[in-house]
Amino acid sequence: MGNETLSKIDSYLEQMDEKKKIREAKLSVPDKHQKKIAIDTVKNPMKALLGGPSAEEAEEILRKKFKYSDAQIKKLKGNKTEGYIEALGEGKDEEYKKVFNALAKKHGFDPEDIENLPDDKKKAFFDELDKKWKADKETD
Repeated sequence: MGNETLSKIDSYLEQMDEKKKIREAKLSVPDKHQKKIAIDTVKNPMKALLGGPSAEEAEEILRKKFKYSDAQIKKLKGNKTEGYIEALGEGKDEEYKKVFNALAKKHGFDPEDIENLPDDKKKAFFDELDKKWKADKETD
């Protein structure tokens, strides 16, 4: 690519950043909070258990109200299996992964698709996981 092409790409990206900042600035305080809650719920669907929107509702809010694309939502989701495992501490993650993956297989879903499970099936999965795995510092 030539310098002129790179310059045009840089200019375009800067314009997109400015448009995003302007859109953000136009949001009311309640809308900013709703957006943050929706993003947090998509990143960690277990937060829906605290009384907020479900992961599906959060995605819909981001798509319809805040014009998020499927790619943006997928990026927010990231690798959810790792999120459940990273809190375990060193040396335990591989063992936990094995239990987690085996239980996912038993429940008939791919571990990467856990966020797409209905809430009742997700709760049943984690209830069984809790019975099979006790963390070193876990309290009831």
